[in-house]
Amino acid sequence: MRNPEFQLRAADAGDLAAIFDMFVQVQSIHAEAEPDFFRPPERDEAFEQYYEGIMNDPEQFLVIALSGGAAAGHVQYFMGTRPKSIYRPERRFAYIHQLVVSEDFRRTGCGTALIDHVKQDARKQGIAMLGIDFWSFNGPARRCFESAGFKVNQEHMWQRL
Repeated sequence: MRNPEFQLRAADAGDLAAIFDMFVQVQSIHAEAEPDFFRPPERDEAFEQYYEGIMNDPEQFLVIALSGGAAAGHVQYFMGTRPKSIYRPERRFAYIHQLVVSEDFRRTGCGTALIDHVKQDARKQGIAMLGIDFWSFNGPARRCFESAGFKVNQEHMWQRL
């Protein structure tokens, strides 16, 4: 599939089945790679409550990308203010918590379209900083995010005991 067009819109409760199907693709990779950190995907009450909470929170956004009527990807992001702390000043920022592109639409520009949507939305709100994270075993995510202009500014380290 080459360069399909994507229609982006706010997701609603009717999109949860498609979002779950995409979630399974990515969450399974994470659960297999790091079973101490991630549970296998399950469409249970926790899943439903999680997405209901996002859709009812004015600082969180869930956008779905469609191509030819098929769900191609989705992005969940936050835009708001982090209060000052002893370490940092108060700041407004946007943060992508989840970016998923369906296996059928990877490497077609869907991830870029979703990231560009978030960037535009943040700029409209006067936000100049956008963050995202990924697990180091996810090389395709790293390449996608680097090509979208993200740079590493913090790293976490863990040690198994």
